[in-house]
Amino acid sequence: MRIAISTARQAHYRLPANSLLRRGHSLIMYSSTPPSRFKGFDPAMQHKFVPAPVSMMNGATRIAPPVELYELDAVMYDHLAALRLQPCELLLGASSSSLSTGKAAQRFGATFVLDRACPDIRVQQAMMVEEAKKVGATFKRHSDWFVKRQVEEYDLADLILSPSNYSRSSFPEHLRRKI
Repeated sequence: MRIAISTARQAHYRLPANSLLRRGHSLIMYSSTPPSRFKGFDPAMQHKFVPAPVSMMNGATRIAPPVELYELDAVMYDHLAALRLQPCELLLGASSSSLSTGKAAQRFGATFVLDRACPDIRVQQAMMVEEAKKVGATFKRHSDWFVKRQVEEYDLADLILSPSNYSRSSFPEHLRRKI
């Protein structure tokens, strides 16, 4: 099977990438992470660079960007990854930066799996506001348009990966069948 993974940062993808390659699948990783940072990845993995300048600067400097820049960076990365995407049968896309890439993959007839490592964005944002209040801090919410875009990813995805029952239960009932 031809599989693509799209994520601005390689994050936690070493285990699934290596596992898929060991099972004989071909794999292309679309990422703004430079190949030199892919330590422990099977050398059979192909890498396609997709720029995400804000994420790249954050990775290099550890300076957190304003929320608005992060949002624009995620959208730009997503559009560029969609343009670079080669035909595949399965796309594993990181949440918040896979709407256009998921659509492109589905045009190839691929299954789009959205990797949502956190609760539903709407629940997550509300929870962060409440937690910040408890400690006397403020939390800068994502823009409404960016939250809406993430909800569109949920709707578009054929499947949603979620790491826990807690995260799964944060999604509306109509989406839980995809998780």
